[in-house]
Amino acid sequence: MSLREWKSMTPEEWACNLGLYAMGVVLTINVNLGVSGYDALNIVLAEWLHINTSLAIYATAFLVVFLAAFIRKRYPRMGTFISFFFLGIFTDMWKTVLTLV
Repeated sequence: MSLREWKSMTPEEWACNLGLYAMGVVLTINVNLGVSGYDALNIVLAEWLHINTSLAIYATAFLVVFLAAFIRKRYPRMGTFISFFFLGIFTDMWKTVLTLV
């Protein structure tokens, strides 16, 4: 997908893609295939602190967004906050729905 196609996505397409991404992460966790480094950090942090995965996603994403804004010397983008907020919601939703897989 090119950048032009990505920028022209409707909110429904964007939410669907983010939901499918979260489902893929949860399925990968459930079948013990391993996950990416960032997802592994969120999962281990959630288990270690006994919190929901979404809270771990929020904490790490918040830290990364503000660190990147500090390095770039610009304000954080609102779209980034919206993305990680919905990623946390979708991940917890799929973890609940796919507990038996």
